[in-house]
Amino acid sequence: LVCDNLVRARDEGEWILRTPKGGRPRWLPLSAPLERALQGLPRRGEHVITNESGRHMTPNALTRRLARAQRDAGLKPCGPHILRHTFCSHLVLRGVHVRTIQKLAGHAELSTTEIYMHLVSEVEEDAIRRLRDEDAGSSS
Repeated sequence: LVCDNLVRARDEGEWILRTPKGGRPRWLPLSAPLERALQGLPRRGEHVITNESGRHMTPNALTRRLARAQRDAGLKPCGPHILRHTFCSHLVLRGVHVRTIQKLAGHAELSTTEIYMHLVSEVEEDAIRRLRDEDAGSSS
């Protein structure tokens, strides 16, 4: 991510990513804490995320750094894609419409976003299981 490609669009938490993977500019809503964190990053080069010397951090270096942070937190290391997966999963579990999630995630195809929809059926199954458990407890 190059600093010049991330442009503030409006006053609060709305940015434009000018040249994302798909080549078309994309609107990015950012939470207030993330926006403050991005604005507070030292500008050591043209890239948003850099190594200590201000050079572009390679994808492998970023993956290693994330894995180290996950291990330090007592978590099983996963690749950077877990961040996108978590974002989309949280939106699904909060009942956000699949088309909205598609847009926020920058998925060109709805089928890519629908991968996360399995979580809805798991939540629904859990709700029914809880009802059954409650009914079983009240009949004794």
